[in-house]
Amino acid sequence: MSRLLPLTSAIAIRQALLTAAVIVLATSGISGLVFMAVDQAARAELLHTIDTDIAGLVDVDAEGGQAQLARRIQDRTDFETSPSSFYLLTDSAGRRLAGNLPAMPLPFARSSGSAQLSVGGQAVLVRATVLRGERVLAVGRSLGGVEAFGAYLLRLFVISEATIAAAALLIGLLLARGLTRRIERINATFARFSGGDTGARVGDMRGQDEIATLARHADHHLARVVSLIDAQREISDNIAHELRTPLGHLDTHLREALDANRDAVVEPLLQAARSDIHSVVSLFDALLDIALAESASGAGGLTRFDLSELAAGVVELYEASAEEAGMHLTARIAPGVSMCGEPMQVSRILVNLLDNALRHLPEGSRIRVAISSGPVMVVEDDGPGIDEADRETVFQRFRRSSGSSAGHGLGLALVSSLATRNGMTARIEDAKPGARFIIAAKDLA
Repeated sequence: MSRLLPLTSAIAIRQALLTAAVIVLATSGISGLVFMAVDQAARAELLHTIDTDIAGLVDVDAEGGQAQLARRIQDRTDFETSPSSFYLLTDSAGRRLAGNLPAMPLPFARSSGSAQLSVGGQAVLVRATVLRGERVLAVGRSLGGVEAFGAYLLRLFVISEATIAAAALLIGLLLARGLTRRIERINATFARFSGGDTGARVGDMRGQDEIATLARHADHHLARVVSLIDAQREISDNIAHELRTPLGHLDTHLREALDANRDAVVEPLLQAARSDIHSVVSLFDALLDIALAESASGAGGLTRFDLSELAAGVVELYEASAEEAGMHLTARIAPGVSMCGEPMQVSRILVNLLDNALRHLPEGSRIRVAISSGPVMVVEDDGPGIDEADRETVFQRFRRSSGSSAGHGLGLALVSSLATRNGMTARIEDAKPGARFIIAAKDLA
């Protein structure tokens, strides 16, 4: 059963996918926290640089005055061709005295606060402070480096998460594959057992985990089921064997009593008693036949024979019986079909199927027998058919199709046992109308 199950239906694979999803979410959360921490640290470091620069410029203003401060700012802005440092010195009216920042309101200057501004299309972190005479000094640094590092870090996180997710999914699927195979092995064993292979067992499964324990329990209970079935069959077979002889003696005594007494009242009772005995003996014969078919030592060796010739002989034998019953029996037998088996048992399969048809079909029904290579034997009719619910059980002992009360329910059980003994399987299909009994080699089932 190594047919790949749909991803959403295999428990192990669903667990692997769920585990991979949890890992992705966890690493995404961690990556997000790391990204925020690094961004905050970079901005704090940048703000520290700005504060150091402001402190130096305030000292220049205190020592050399406004002219010296303006020259120092001008020197710094002239030095950078592609500015990453920004300055602004305004008078009390907000007019720019020096710097490369445009004059703008800086309300956070009163508290020596900072803000992120957009200057020439780039983000700039700016700190402002108020000098003597209500002048405002603002120093800024470009956030381009911080943003570039953030973008690099983000790409690195995405690649790392994708790699971790792929590795987690791969490992999970590999583990799930092993778990699924072990479960499928158990399911396959039950499927073989349900299909008639009573020797099917899971066998030794490595490990001491729950699956290995389940496998051992499955084997134990399958063996227990087989022992119970064997015990039940042994009891029924022994009963059939032990009672058949005394019933035969009883029938002989009834016949002698019937010969000695032809009383009009007693004779019908004796005849009815003999009929009941014959029915019981027939039941026991069928049970013994099934026991013989299911016992490998109870029959002769398998030989190769001409199935086409055997089937033609059985059909010819039943043509007159079908005609008497008002039915039409036809055959389509491919020439030269041979098989390895026991001719008498294979013949009994066809006989039982034809007997079953003649017993249950209404007058005017058509019965068709087909033999083809494989080998495949088909007995088909156009009668009322067999309910779908009964098709899996009619091959069991003492089972009859719904609405049928004729027979003991052992004829088709014997067909199934004989088919198994000869390396074949028996099944029923809907002939629309009617039923189609197919006996085919196991590799064609």
